[in-house]
Amino acid sequence: MAGRRRGDVPRRQSEIPRVPSMAETDSRTKGQGPRRIHRPRLTIVIGTNGAGKSTWCSKHENELPTAFYDADSIANSLGDWNDRHNQIQAARRVNRALHGHLATRESFGFESTYSGRSRPRMVESAARAGYDVHAVFIGTRDAEINVIRVQKRVAENTGHAVDGDDIRRRWHNAQDNLARTAHAFTRIDLYDNSGTTYRQIAVVRRHGIEHVRPEPPEWAHSLLERIGNMPRAATWRERDDHEQSVVEP
Repeated sequence: MAGRRRGDVPRRQSEIPRVPSMAETDSRTKGQGPRRIHRPRLTIVIGTNGAGKSTWCSKHENELPTAFYDADSIANSLGDWNDRHNQIQAARRVNRALHGHLATRESFGFESTYSGRSRPRMVESAARAGYDVHAVFIGTRDAEINVIRVQKRVAENTGHAVDGDDIRRRWHNAQDNLARTAHAFTRIDLYDNSGTTYRQIAVVRRHGIEHVRPEPPEWAHSLLERIGNMPRAATWRERDDHEQSVVEP
């Protein structure tokens, strides 16, 4: 896609080349060219509740860092992931662990709805500290898909309850936050999980959008246009987000 501007998102392309995974990309750099300075990595798997973050992680476990955190799983291990006290305790444990890794410049990762302020600010802080920051963003064509999935999981006792209005708000906020902080990511892998299988839609790097699947879904096309047009220096204003960090995992 040589010569394509960062903001240009094709509606149709004759074919999309196979996109190497994050793990494959790393392996190909070993032994090639000048020795690279080791940089710690932050890997964040983003998606609104019901997007399929945990399922994606289980399928791609070999691509995730050893220190990888899922607050929902921690809350469940405390006894009941629908218990508000357990959710708060899990969020606090994860926050302590994440800040600990940042302080010691260790590679780490976590799942997030990316709909609050604390996680976008953490991504920007990690980028400023010299981290390679990789995101896997899992979207759906409509927030109602997420709402129905969450309701189904609660009925089957395989997931925790989330208010439908919160899911709808997070569906929009996650995309807003990704567009606003796209400059901080080394790589973004965009997936659509509206159906029964994950479809990789695009790969975005700091120099621009590299690969786009022919006829991307509307939500992804709109998000890619926003990423392409978002100023690289758009950052959060300083504010106290302690309460937000608990509410938005």
